[in-house]
Amino acid sequence: MQTIQQFLIDNNLSLLDLGGTFVGLFYIYYQFRVSWKLWVASFVMSLFYIALNVQGGLYALTGIYVYYCCAAVYGLWQWRTKQSSAASERPITHIPAKLYPRLLLVIAVLTLMLSFLTNLLHEADSVPLKHWGDAFTSAVSIVSMWLLAKKYCEQWLFWFVVDAVNCALYAYLGSQYIFSTCLFAFYAVTCFFGYPYWLKQMKRHES
Repeated sequence: MQTIQQFLIDNNLSLLDLGGTFVGLFYIYYQFRVSWKLWVASFVMSLFYIALNVQGGLYALTGIYVYYCCAAVYGLWQWRTKQSSAASERPITHIPAKLYPRLLLVIAVLTLMLSFLTNLLHEADSVPLKHWGDAFTSAVSIVSMWLLAKKYCEQWLFWFVVDAVNCALYAYLGSQYIFSTCLFAFYAVTCFFGYPYWLKQMKRHES
């Protein structure tokens, strides 16, 4: 009987891709359920994707997953220190309207900065989808992770953009990223359910 690793090798698939996808399913489940365990899953998942993105030449995303590891520690601290009792739990809230222009500005600046850096690292024949997609999704990811740590309900909308672009990037990279392509497509669809679920939870806490 073939081992899983041999099967993946024979079919030009990646064990890192499979491992990251497996842990990623736990991550999205815990995120949907508003559980602090999402940060543990995020940390482990990030380790897989650091290696996977280095392999695929997505250097901005590699850096982002290093950031995710640090953000997971911060997010766990933010959520756990606020959950000693139901009364003190960090509530789900809306993003303040005045914050949106700042968030968009941060995304634009980060995209340009990361684009410049990845242009130095990517091959000369790197196509625009890979180059700009790498920079843009990394920039939005930085903002999205911060919004998640703050428990802003609209973080789901930002993650939808991240997931859709990531899905396109991994699909472009080929069969070794097939599991991740499917995972981020699933993530994008999940956002349509996660957002109204968090809205419901927010209204429940307000009542």
